[in-house]
Amino acid sequence: MTFTIVLAIVFGVLFLLAYMTRRRFGVLTLALAAGSILADLWSSEATPYVANLGIVIIRPPLVDVVAVILTLAPSLILLFSGPAASNKFQRIGGSVIFAVLAVVLMFEPLENALVVDEFGKQIVSRINASYAIIVTVCLVLSIIDVLQTHVRRNESKKKSKE
Repeated sequence: MTFTIVLAIVFGVLFLLAYMTRRRFGVLTLALAAGSILADLWSSEATPYVANLGIVIIRPPLVDVVAVILTLAPSLILLFSGPAASNKFQRIGGSVIFAVLAVVLMFEPLENALVVDEFGKQIVSRINASYAIIVTVCLVLSIIDVLQTHVRRNESKKKSKE
C-alpha cells in the first residue's frame, strides 16, 4: 500500500502545483517528455558526479533520485512562466494531464526506489500494460494545447492588421 500512497501523493502534489500556477499544460507536459529523455540519456552518467558532490543515498538508489530530478526539472522551470489557462476547466484538465504524465514518466524510478506490495504490483502491471497509450494520449493533447495557444495569438495579430 505504501507504493500506492506515494504515487497518490506525487500525483496530488504535481496536480496542485500545476493548478495553483495556472499554467496551460501543453508546454509543461512537453517539458516532462524532454526531461524523461534527459533522464534516460544522462541519469546513470550524472549519478557519479552527484555522488562526488557528497550526496550519498542508499535507499532509494541515487540513480533513481537523479532520474526523477532530471524528469521533473524542465517542467518545474517552465511552471513559473508561459501561457496561463483561462478558466477553471482548463486548469483542472491540464493539471490532471500533467500529473498523470509525470507519474507515468517517473514510474520506473519510483518503482525501483520503493517497495512494491501486492496491491502495488497490480498497479504496476496495469500501468506497464497501458504505458504507451497514456504517454501518447497525453503528448497528443499537449501538442493540441500548444497549437491552440499559438493559433489564438496569430489570429488576433492578423485581425488587428486588417
